[in-house]
Amino acid sequence: DEVPFRSAASGGAGVPQNAREILWLKLSRADELKARYPAGYARGLLKPPVGGVHRDPEIVKAEAEIDKDVNRTFTREDLRDCLRAVGKREGSNRGAEWFTPKLRRVLLAYAQHNRSVGYCQSLNYLGGIVVVVVDAEEDCFWLLSAILEFLLPKTYYGDLSGVMLDVEALTALLERNLRAVKERLEMTHLPLTSFAAQWFMCAYVNVLSGASVIRVWDCLLMEGVVVLFRVALALLKAIEGELGMATEMEDAVAALQRARTLEIETVLQIAHSCFGSGVVDLSDLMQLRSQAMSAMSKKR
Repeated sequence: DEVPFRSAASGGAGVPQNAREILWLKLSRADELKARYPAGYARGLLKPPVGGVHRDPEIVKAEAEIDKDVNRTFTREDLRDCLRAVGKREGSNRGAEWFTPKLRRVLLAYAQHNRSVGYCQSLNYLGGIVVVVVDAEEDCFWLLSAILEFLLPKTYYGDLSGVMLDVEALTALLERNLRAVKERLEMTHLPLTSFAAQWFMCAYVNVLSGASVIRVWDCLLMEGVVVLFRVALALLKAIEGELGMATEMEDAVAALQRARTLEIETVLQIAHSCFGSGVVDLSDLMQLRSQAMSAMSKKR
């Protein structure tokens, strides 16, 4: 039943820990995506290649990039925080020893699955949350694939044009809802792109605490990509006072860094009460994206 889930996602203690994995798989449409492929498709991508070495140059390149990133996805404390947030304890099978190889296999499987994207930085953060929440590796693969197929814009991870477009849309939302914040960022010469692109591409992983990210993803999977914008506006509103006192770029950056320490209940309350469906909705977002695309085309 999605109505109780909507309430749980946006308030209180969040989604029940024992239901999160099932609900995320359902809401992401992972099963729908899985049904499009032959039985055993994910299993084949996840298993080691014949001879233990990939020979496709594209996959070899992706593998090298993945190997650079997996070990620096989460610190030990970040991983513990994520595990605690989903009700799992770090033991002999819950430490970094399991996390890194599991994440590597899932990212490499996705790189083989979607050759147009392959692997790019930030996918390790998305995959990191997925492999913490979901136990079975095949389900991890399908959840990550569904998030990138149905939820987050594909152009975030190909030529990055989509994330630039959405930063422009966020700029328009700031002009409409938080003009003082927009003007202060401009005055301190801190481009919105310098931090908002990471917010969107990583869906707040490695921006907020692990526990906070889990709660944001509860809402994201329930309500869609518009949650990325509501949370961005909520974070900026929550630090509006500090930003208002910033006179240099360093001051503004310091205010933004405090976002990680904000109580997630406060952020979600602001997101839904100040920037909910009556203020920021999908149709509005699509219109802003269209306007941003037209403006960017004229600049070329």
